[in-house]
Amino acid sequence: MNEPNSFILPSGLVMNLDRPSPSMVHPRDIIDIFSRLPIFAGNQETGSRLSWTWAQRAVAASYFVDLEYLSAALLYHAPIVYLGDIPQHLQEMMQQYEMHSWFRDLFGALQQNIFEALGVSWPLDDQAKERIEAAYSKVEAIERCYLQAVPIAVPGNHRFDDRPSFLDHVHPNDFEKYLTFAGIKVPPVDGEPRSRLLNTRGG
Repeated sequence: MNEPNSFILPSGLVMNLDRPSPSMVHPRDIIDIFSRLPIFAGNQETGSRLSWTWAQRAVAASYFVDLEYLSAALLYHAPIVYLGDIPQHLQEMMQQYEMHSWFRDLFGALQQNIFEALGVSWPLDDQAKERIEAAYSKVEAIERCYLQAVPIAVPGNHRFDDRPSFLDHVHPNDFEKYLTFAGIKVPPVDGEPRSRLLNTRGG
């Protein structure tokens, strides 16, 4: 594989960030990487005292949306599987160097391809975006409150003063269960044993 801006995923598929397509998306890649990717990686503002993954954040956010938005909420931040979790201070630097619009466009292109590959309605209407983003804002506020041990206002005109129970009960493996419940099929990876695929390196 010699194409620039391409890399091999755990499933064996190759993702080309210059020309993403639904054929490059496998739900198993999203599940595997999301379930291991920690929140707040490298973010000094919040620290990392809590082992909490993007899969857990997605499941927690799904608690705060109607059933009709479940699949979209679970996959809303799935492009992070391909782009990585960029810390806040680097995002701010990207804005400073006028890279933010490029990153936003790439994120949107990946989001569209993921949704189309997994049979989720695209584009999202304004109401869906608003409700999903509100759900994530609520979860992020709770995460920050718990990590920092400082009570803060949570969207919805109420305060969060105690550790919510879902922080103890949501497991990374729940992400696949919720995707299945939302009607998204998760086929097995064909071909190479997964133990080998997980050790594959692009180049």
